[in-house]
Amino acid sequence: MIDEEWRYFAPGGALMPGGPSTWHILDWDQRRVIAVTMDEEQESEDVAVGHLKKHIDALGSDVYAISLSQDGGLVSVSTDPRDDETTCVYYPPLQAVLLPGRVKTVLRSDLLELDRLSPNVDLVSYTLRAGTTDTRAVFKYYFLFQFLHKLWHELNLWIRLPPHPNIVPLDRLVLDELHGHIVGFTSLYISGGTVDETKSRVFKLEWLRQLTCVVDDLNLKYGIAHQDIAALNLLVKPETDALMLFDFNYSGQIGGVGYSKDRGDVKGVIFTLTRSSPATCISGIFLTINKIRQTWRG
Repeated sequence: MIDEEWRYFAPGGALMPGGPSTWHILDWDQRRVIAVTMDEEQESEDVAVGHLKKHIDALGSDVYAISLSQDGGLVSVSTDPRDDETTCVYYPPLQAVLLPGRVKTVLRSDLLELDRLSPNVDLVSYTLRAGTTDTRAVFKYYFLFQFLHKLWHELNLWIRLPPHPNIVPLDRLVLDELHGHIVGFTSLYISGGTVDETKSRVFKLEWLRQLTCVVDDLNLKYGIAHQDIAALNLLVKPETDALMLFDFNYSGQIGGVGYSKDRGDVKGVIFTLTRSSPATCISGIFLTINKIRQTWRG
């Protein structure tokens, strides 16, 4: 289940001076947009979201818009499809990706949803052949056009990274059932959880070595900056006790489009240490600085 803090998002609305105010609020958990109208002028969607939370679980799946009183009471609902603010999704054809030979595909209909991890990210399982063990994976997708470019960029970058012991492998491209177009992708599920989820877990110096090595490989060998090194993007693989980096939606080619010196990976390593384990913070930063010096000298 998606955390309540991240469940709602307002991609747009229709606001009139003095009112009424209509906010188009996306419920990530139910994957639908509901237009919420109030008579008063609302400069922020916060009030509308707060009131929608009171009614969302009682609204039928065919409700596209609601009107609320000043105190948040339900005045009316609309099931008229003309009030549906959900936009049509464009899915790129499979041929639009120059596929490396190792990449495989799976149909969306073959995925069994197990949990909602965050907006546009589900835990799923699939079995492609009878008698084989279920594969658990993390399915990343989108259903708003505004998010297409980020997923498309992440997919095309991640799919071309060579296998690495400290990078979560991209698993399969997920295709729709009608045209075989790309709706998202899966990465392998790592059961150890993120460093951020288990704050009582001490950040080991061996993990620091692994993290600096994978940053060096990304930056110096592949010319890629991850740009979101943080505890929430680092998993621990229980079988090997290895640190695994994932989530490349902020990544970019160094010096190219999307690259920002302010989001440098070395800064991310130090930030991760300070947030993950105060007990190892000082020694971790010291080792990180030494690693940077070695890189410069090399």
